[in-house]
Amino acid sequence: MVERASTPPGLPWDSHLPEQLPYRVSEHEQLLKRFRNRTAFTVSDDKRLSLYQNEIITLARSNPVLMHTILTVTLMHDRFLSPTRNYRRSAVEAYHCYRASTSLQEQLARPLGLAEQAALWTSTALLGIIVFAQLDADTPDEVWPLAPCSTPKVDWVRIGQGKSGVYQITPLLHEDPVFGPLTVIQNPEKEFKLTTGLTLGQLPRPFIRLYGLDDHGTDEFNLYRPALRRLARALDPKCHPVKVVMDFWGFTNMKPEFKALLDDRDPRALLILAYWYMRVNQLGVWWLRPRTVLEGRAICAYLEQYSSDDPDLRSLLQFPKASFGPRDEPLKATIEPKSGFLWS
Repeated sequence: MVERASTPPGLPWDSHLPEQLPYRVSEHEQLLKRFRNRTAFTVSDDKRLSLYQNEIITLARSNPVLMHTILTVTLMHDRFLSPTRNYRRSAVEAYHCYRASTSLQEQLARPLGLAEQAALWTSTALLGIIVFAQLDADTPDEVWPLAPCSTPKVDWVRIGQGKSGVYQITPLLHEDPVFGPLTVIQNPEKEFKLTTGLTLGQLPRPFIRLYGLDDHGTDEFNLYRPALRRLARALDPKCHPVKVVMDFWGFTNMKPEFKALLDDRDPRALLILAYWYMRVNQLGVWWLRPRTVLEGRAICAYLEQYSSDDPDLRSLLQFPKASFGPRDEPLKATIEPKSGFLWS
């Protein structure tokens, strides 16, 4: 018997929220319409966009987990596009995220039909976006790794713990003629013409020296190599955006030992993450930008303060630092794509 998945960690919801808010069905439908006509383009790719805009929305009307998850993402998108660009979640967002989380726990406690599996798969993907997009901070000093030690560590890299369990309990979803395309994105190489990207040996010499890549070591003895291999592929400007995001999400499945390096603010692990933030920030997507810029600036400031004595690290740090902009500069408006192109 397959073990039931747990709720993805780090969901931004408040256990003291009320069970009901005075929301009318018509307001939910207005949010679903905005999801179909706008937000869906930014959380899916071309091959799954129609599915998100039609079957998934229809399914949401009968599935509380999917409904509240879609409403949360859409409300977040509303807020990110507002003139004030407020990055702190509203009470209504927190409420819907809370309801999505509690409904998810209830759904995982019973057998799932095919439609419920599709809803669960989609909800899990969107919840990952919610966790990554939500910071509740306005400046680099308020976020990891600059924030006080009492602040949660790299919470979003643990999304994979819940997602992997969800995928295990939806093993037949890929065979369904309607919802099967939701799962194909797990193997982007099969549907995108991808370049192999750079190899580890083609990285700049400061990378080679800093991470000991010229000693013919293995991933087993060098925890940085798997993350650097993904990064090398993504740094190729010809790499498809879907592949960039998929490799970036690979952080959620990294070995616990590498995640521990991030939690411990290991300088070399932080530099890898800074380069990843720089790369995905170049995609200009609303739910990627706030964390990549704010945490990216925080990482650069932290490394300058505590690790500036290493010449290779100092040299490599200049590229992401320039990309993120000055530490006190307001976040610029995001670039909204005209068609769906992202991981879903």
